[in-house]
Order: sequence, then structure tokens, then C-alpha cells
Amino acid sequence: MKKLIVLLFLYCFQLPVAYCQLSYWQQKVNYTIDVTLNDANQTLDGTVTMQYYNNSPDTLHFIWINLWANAYKNDRTAYSDQLIENGRTDFYFSDDAKHGYINRLNFTVDGQLATIENDPKNQDVIKLILPHPIVPNSNTKIETPFHIKLPYDFSEDGYINHAYQITQWYPKPAVYDSKGWHPMPYLIDGSNYSEFGDYEVNITLPKEFVVASTGELQTADENDWLANRKDPVFQIKKKKVATHYTAHKITHRAIAPLPVEPAANKVVHARFKKISFKQDDVNDFVWFAYKKYIVQTDSALLPSGKNIRIYTYHIPTENDYWATSISVIKKNILQRSEWLGDYPYKSVSVIETPSAIATHTAYPNLIVVSKSNNENELARSIEQQIGESWNGGTVASNDQDHLWMRKGISNFYNERYHQTDSSLHPTCSSGTKRIHPDFDSLLLQTVIQEKRDQPIETASGEFSTANTYLIADIKAAEWMRKLEHDLGEPLFDSCMREYYRRWQFKHPYPEDLRKTIEDVSDKNVDSSFALLNKKGALKNEKPQNKFNLRLLPAIGYNNYDNVMIGAAITNGNLPHPKLQFILTPLYATGSKQLNGIGQIKYTMRPAVLFQKIEVGINGERFSTKESLDTAGKKVFENFYKVVPSIRFYFNHPVKSTIVSWLDIRRYFIGEKLFNSFEDITDSLGNDVTYPLSSNTYKRYLDQITFAVDNRRVLYPYDYQLQLQQGSDFYRLNITGNYFFNYIKGGGLNVRLFAAKFGYIGSKNYDSYLYQPKLAAGNGTDDYTYSDYFLGRTASYSNPDKPIANQGIATQQVLIQNTGGLKFRFDQYSFLQGQSQNWVAAANFNSTLPNFILPFKNPFRLFFDIGTYAEAWEPNPQTSRFLYTGGIQLSLFKNILNIYAPIIYSSDFNSVLKSDPNQNTFFKRISFSIDVQNIQLKKIVPVAYQTLVD
Repeated sequence: MKKLIVLLFLYCFQLPVAYCQLSYWQQKVNYTIDVTLNDANQTLDGTVTMQYYNNSPDTLHFIWINLWANAYKNDRTAYSDQLIENGRTDFYFSDDAKHGYINRLNFTVDGQLATIENDPKNQDVIKLILPHPIVPNSNTKIETPFHIKLPYDFSEDGYINHAYQITQWYPKPAVYDSKGWHPMPYLIDGSNYSEFGDYEVNITLPKEFVVASTGELQTADENDWLANRKDPVFQIKKKKVATHYTAHKITHRAIAPLPVEPAANKVVHARFKKISFKQDDVNDFVWFAYKKYIVQTDSALLPSGKNIRIYTYHIPTENDYWATSISVIKKNILQRSEWLGDYPYKSVSVIETPSAIATHTAYPNLIVVSKSNNENELARSIEQQIGESWNGGTVASNDQDHLWMRKGISNFYNERYHQTDSSLHPTCSSGTKRIHPDFDSLLLQTVIQEKRDQPIETASGEFSTANTYLIADIKAAEWMRKLEHDLGEPLFDSCMREYYRRWQFKHPYPEDLRKTIEDVSDKNVDSSFALLNKKGALKNEKPQNKFNLRLLPAIGYNNYDNVMIGAAITNGNLPHPKLQFILTPLYATGSKQLNGIGQIKYTMRPAVLFQKIEVGINGERFSTKESLDTAGKKVFENFYKVVPSIRFYFNHPVKSTIVSWLDIRRYFIGEKLFNSFEDITDSLGNDVTYPLSSNTYKRYLDQITFAVDNRRVLYPYDYQLQLQQGSDFYRLNITGNYFFNYIKGGGLNVRLFAAKFGYIGSKNYDSYLYQPKLAAGNGTDDYTYSDYFLGRTASYSNPDKPIANQGIATQQVLIQNTGGLKFRFDQYSFLQGQSQNWVAAANFNSTLPNFILPFKNPFRLFFDIGTYAEAWEPNPQTSRFLYTGGIQLSLFKNILNIYAPIIYSSDFNSVLKSDPNQNTFFKRISFSIDVQNIQLKKIVPVAYQTLVD
């Protein structure tokens, strides 16, 4: 025995490049599955036999079983929670009929009935209690029938329009290794982490279906049928492609018969067929069934002499995007086989899913892509997923714990491949063309700069939506490039080829990759691997912000300045400069003056308490009224403001959907106003008022605002507490919004508003401007000049000016800092619900069902109700409660909102009846231009929202 140990030691010592894996062991599970697809009710019925090999040194008394079909059972699964975190509610609000589940299980172990225990945390995990232990180096047979209700197509599994993606279906034992059991719920990433084994799968289904599957087809009749079947709907347009890789010519040809084993089972019913597949050394088995698939096939000869069969299954289309798909697949397989080692299986299939959900996924010897918009996008999708046949499929690490080992390593080789194929334009993960070739890197630097990044070695379920891509894909690939640079490309390639050779059909951990690299390179790489657990840049350097001055055209408009033309001058860039500015000078063609907007801010990013602190100053200048003087010359009122501020953004966990901040600022406002007038009788005998002179009045306003905005997709809310103070008054505003999602989409938004006003010292009429009101305000109520108005002073109540200052601008309303009742009654001040004490209001806004119109319904219903202090005093001017309600049209992501009141308080109704000029349908309509809704968070994808706060 001692001699044996010595010989083994000498063997490992003499071959340092070889890996002496005496301590490594791995379970194996062989499967025989018989399953029938019921196309009428989207179900599967079958039986599974598992031969479980216990290669561990431990005696097993139970086996954890993953029942991932139950991930779609209801809205209380880990998968459902993850979709909500990622901004999707379609599954959460779906009908029970669209849910999926697995049941009718009845486990036996070597013929003995076994019991199961439910996992208290996850509905898609159970514990199988063995009737007898499984001792080391032995195996046991586990059998059970099963019934599956397939879910609707929410991601990578289920059905849509009688097209089937069968990916999470049969019971699978969880991985058991030297670190113990790894039972896990189904999540978007991690579904490939199962034990390797050999599969024999028999599928019974209606004979019209084309089946694309893991493994090799064993049914000769089925292969003949595919070879002679006519393509449905459209024939694919073939291109003549002559692509070469070394000495191996790539060609295209129609599907031809394959050498297959004699069919064991042929037709089982006139309407059904039974087809069989086999595949060894895979950790999963998936299949796709669709009646309309067009099938192409060819082969690729690797430099080693291995021949790979290639299949594509795509949806009928009038374009020819798929004509070159075979050559794309070949080029990728040949190139990656050179870098890492031969493609491991006998065949590869590329399947286009009819799913409406973007899906790009790799399974053993099968990859899935979504519909593409062009040939380049399809090529990009194919090469991204084929790479995971090596890292992720064959070398199958635990995605849920070490997502970067699949995504990051694969992305590294994707980027390397792009350098060898100039025909591929870089694209974002969504498939759209990048604005900048280094866009991903700039986004990553920005996340790091904002201290919103996470270590590469973060579990997939702990990543924020943005970091799942930016860290697990982009930063991990950068880490690989750094490792390549440190080792040198030839040595690095040798390390990775050996890593693939040692760990194909196994489950390596990060330490296994490290050991392989150290064995081959004879170098210590601890410092490199330590970076996997750290935040920040990979190198000890700060992101480089190159000064980048941008000049962009700018245009503006209001009723007085008319069209304004100018430029936006900014140093805005990614990552964000500490000192940022944007200056927008505008020449006004109406007032013939220079207007504009500008902002300068400096950002600090402390390590604790605050995510960042912004100190800045902004200002603007525009006209606010137009008139004629007695000589017939145009004269204007205008304003300017200068606003120094400091804003503190509070820290929240990276995955949090909450943004909160404290803002302190002072408004310095100067207003040039007409201050003397002369009445002149015109030729018609009407008295017209002309301004004679003007004066500039100055005021200030101090403001402190605390805001919380929870951007979760389900029941989002926000609220603000704001204290304002001037020279002789104070005002407290409280605003809150809560959105109640509807099951069928859309929802009800409830806005609550309250304001308290008080004087500091004696009452001052000049403070009238700051008093809160129930009615939605006009331009003069925007006392901080924070909103955009077409005609800030336009009003029905001033018809005696030489320029009427009326028109459509008189119907614009201000919602912010008012009760929000959608009516303009400028000439009836007693109807405004204005108070020297307090006001309170509630605004309800509901979407309408989308099925009413053939496009997304922009119409809504609104109802506003409120009260104010003076209404509760003796002999009030109005009823205690005022209300309005009607139809709202919301356009441009709720930036422009048009309100048509249908019901309203008797107080409003009485005045309208006495004023026929005002009581017309058109003049009762009002609108708001809500500039506060122009936010990048409503435009950019959810994945990047953390970058724009």
C-alpha cells in the first residue's frame, strides 16, 4: 500500500501540468424519459427513470430534487420575485390558466415507495427521503410518473401559439459535491447546474410538429420526413456564400438524410408519432416543437478531423437573414475549437424561438435565439450563445453562485472573436447598435464611479439588474483580458485549453480555474483572483475623465420670445466628470434678446452615508409678457433667476429600487414688470391699457426638500416633504403618489397633496403669490419659475391689453404645488380655493383597458377633490369640497396631459352657466406640460437606470 501511495505521488510530481484529481468526485445521473405532448391543453404526461450513481464518499439518506416546472406555479416563487425585481409584472398578474406546474409524482426507489418533503422556502424544490441509504460507489434506480401543465411563454419555457419550448420539465436531482447539496429554485440564470449523465428520451406528439432537441435523433422515419418535408409559407432565399477558414471550405446544402440507428419506435397512432433521442455527457435535456420550422443542415470538419453536424431551425420569413447562418455557426465553432479545444458534441442546433420575449440561451448542443432585425444582429446572437457551449454547457459551473464563470468567460471570447471578424458591428446586449464602440466599458466605469458596482464573485440573485450585465459580463471579461495580458496570450491560451480539457463535463469552482492556471503557467495568480471579490476598478487607478466639450443645437419657444435658437455647450460624458456644466444661450426672435438656461455642478462621492453630494448653481432668463407701448413698439416683461443648491443623495443597497435625497437651495429671482399704465380709447371706443414704464423687483425664496422615490415596478410610490420660506411667510408642502397596478396592465395613480401657509410677522399682500390653492395653477402661480409655460401670463381675465395675451396658452395649468383640480377660472378668483392657512386635495388618475383601441390606450379617467381652510369658516365663498372629473389624454410618456372635465362641483357649474363665453367644450379643456416627467429613468432601460440618478 505504501508503494502505491509513493507511485501516485511520483506520478503527480513528475507531471505538473496534469491535474491529479484524486480528491475530486462527481455524481452521475442517467435518464430514460418517455413523454407525450398534448397540444390541445398544453400539457405533458410522462415517466422518468433515473439511475443515480453515488460516487461520493458519503452515504446518502435523501436526495434534493429540483422541480423547476413549479417556478411558474404562482406569484410566490423565487422566479416570480426575480421578474418583479427586473421590472416585469406580466407573470405576476397573469391568469392561473397561463401558469405552469408539475404534479402526479409518485417516487419509487429500487421499487420501494419513497416519501417527499417540501422545501419551506421554495415551491420548486423537494427532498426525496430514501427508503434505504445509498452507500458510496453504488447506484440506485429512481422512478416517477409526472404531469406538467406548461406555462405560457414568459421566458424560456412554455408555449405560445402552439409553439413549444420544453426546457424546465422533468424532475432533476440537485448537484451534490464536496461542498454539500446545492438545491436551488429556478432563476433566470443557473438552470444549467445539474448532474451530468446519459439521456434517452422518447417523445410522442402530433406528427406535424418539427422537433429540435438536445441529442442525436434515433428515429429513421423522422429523419426521412424532415428530408422530404416542404418548407412552409416561404422558401428561404439562399445566398451564394464562399467563406473559408484555413483549408476548410464552408458550404451550404439542403437537409440530407443522416446516418442514424435503426428506429425502435415508429408511428404509434395515425395522428401521432414517437421519436427518440440519445445524448451522453450532458447536464440537461431540452426540446422545441413547432409546425412551421424551416430546417437547414450542413457539417463542419474540425482541424482534428472531427465532423460536426449543424442544424438551424427558423421561423418562415420573407427575408433571407438565415441564409448565411450556417457559415456563421461554422466560423464560430472552428475558431473556438482552436482557442479552447474541439467542440464536444457530434452536432449543434440553432433554434429561432417564436417567443415575443427576447431570449438568447445555450443548452447542451443546442442554442436558442430570438427573432432578429437584420443579418448582423442574427450573427451576433448566434456567436454569443455558441461560446457558452464551451463555458457554461460543457464546463458547467454553478451560475447562481458564480455567474461570471459562464457569462464573463464567454463574453471574453466573444469580444476576441469580434476582433477576428470585422463584419460584425459591436452591439449592446439588447441587440441594438452601440453609440460608441467602448460604450459598455464607459457604463461600467460610470457604475464604479457612482459606487453602485458589486464584486465579480457575486451570486446571480444578488446582482442588481444593471450589474448582472455590467459586472458578470463586461467586468468579468475585462478581468479575463487583464489575466491574458499578465500571462501573455500564448501562455494564457495554453492555460484555458488545459482548463477546458480537465473540466469538460464537470462542475469547476473558481479555485479550480486558478489551480489550472497556476499548474500550467507555474505562476502565482492569487492577486488576480483576489480582484474577483473586490469592488471598484481592476487597476489601482481612477476612471479617466477626458475633457470633452460638446456643442449641440438647441431650440426653444414661448409666446413672447417666440422661436429661440442657440446651442447647448456641455462637458457631459461617461463616466461623469466631477465638475459638469451645461450652458444653453438662446437668441429670441420675438423679443430680440439673449435668453437661456445654464447649470454648473460639482459632485463629491463620500464613502459613507451619502452616495453622492452635488453642489451647484443654475439659472435662466426668459420673457413673461408682451405688450405694445403708446408708440406701438413691443415691450416685454421678463425674469431671471439664480439658484445655488446642495443635494445629498442617501446611500441605499445596490439592489434597492429606492432613491432618496435632501435638497437645500435658495432662489434669487428678479422680475421686470410693467409698473405704470395709461388708458387710451381706441377707434372703436374701447379703453385699452398701455404700459408706460417698468421696474425690476427682486425677491428670494429658501427651500428645503426631502424626497423618496421607490421605482419598483409593482406599486411604485414617491413622496416629498418641502419647506419654503420668504421674507415674511413660510409654506409647508406635502406631496405623495402611489400607483396601484391593474392585473391587465396599467393602473390607478393616487396623488395626495397638502400645504400649510403662515405669515412671519404681519400679513403682507405681496405674499399672496405664495398662498396654496386647490385649483391647478397658471403661469403666475409658478413662483419659482420651475415649470415650462407657453404663455406664462396668458389669461382670460386680461382682454383690455393692446396684445390680447390669450389663446390656447390660457388653458395650460400647473399641477405641481397645487391641489391639481383641472379647471382654469382666472377671472373668478373666489373659485380658486386659495387659502391663507391650509389646503388638502386628492387626485385620482386611472388608465383604461388596452383592448378598447388597437394600440396602447393613451386615454385615462381623472377625478380631483379637495378642501381648504376658509371653506370651513362661516359664510364661505364655495362649498366645503370642490371637485372635477373627466377624461385625460396622456402623450409623450405623460409629459403632455390634456384634460376634458365632464363632472364638476356645483360652484363651477353655476359660474359656467352665467358665462356663456367660458362655457364651451373647448374652453373647458385644459392641459399641462409636466417637465418633471422628462426623466431619463423613464427612457433608458431598467438595467441602466442606476446610472442616471
